Amino acid sequence: MDRTVTTHCDNGLTITTYDASVITKDCSPALFNSCMATDEEIATLRNIVGPDTSLSEPPRGIYSFSHFAALVQRSQNLDKDNICTAVLPISLAKEIISAQTSYLITGNINATTLDDIKLAFLSSKPLSNLVTKLQTGRKWFARMDDCSPKDSEKQNLPISSIGELILCLSTSNRARGDFDAHVQDDKPIHLFLHPWDIMMNQGVEFRCFVPPWKSQNARITAISQYHWYLPFPSDRFTPRVVIDLAVSFATASLQDILATALEKGIYKDLKTWGFSFDIVVKGWA
Repeated sequence: MDRTVTTHCDNGLTITTYDASVITKDCSPALFNSCMATDEEIATLRNIVGPDTSLSEPPRGIYSFSHFAALVQRSQNLDKDNICTAVLPISLAKEIISAQTSYLITGNINATTLDDIKLAFLSSKPLSNLVTKLQTGRKWFARMDDCSPKDSEKQNLPISSIGELILCLSTSNRARGDFDAHVQDDKPIHLFLHPWDIMMNQGVEFRCFVPPWKSQNARITAISQYHWYLPFPSDRFTPRVVIDLAVSFATASLQDILATALEKGIYKDLKTWGFSFDIVVKGWA
């Protein structure tokens, strides 16, 4: 029995919902999202977006979290005393890249290597505030400019010590990609610590898509549940209520993002390449 429901709303939105049994965590992500595309799919997309829209890779840096860190912190009502931004010394970054490479090849991480990196962290003045934060025993969400190290198989987020941060970074392919690219481009490597939000529920996290635009204003063309294999977390609300909240918050967030892009000098880049951003619906229970 097909339990997919599509609703066409008065405001022009089309909402499609799936029963949890239709999409499960065991399904291959390639069924629903992929960075790979066939020649036929690319040709179809070209027919949709027209000949002037580039389908190549955007220039590095225009989506850096550094551009939008202050906006994210304001939107989450984070006090400056409860966050941390640090620039990783290039020599220490190279040590971590070496550990990442070794782990990628062997599947193991040397305890002595981790101790040496920890000592470098503890003795680095630029990282003193970060070290202090990690000595409080609180739980933290860590990320770099391009991504978070959430793929580590040795140390899951959140982290609560300098040792956990180092292990997480040293065993994450996502972190390795970020570090490698920044070192090759001779760009600073930023580390961000935000308090771990125990109220955040992944079932109501959404990704919003904004395609390139020309004379018309930027607009959101799609909003999708980020963790598409998760059901909504409670039956104490209707999916439509959550969707309406997501659309409302996404629309407001878009204007804040565009204002920040103007301030940071990347508005034209976003206009040319488009972008996506994530939101979380809170207060749903």
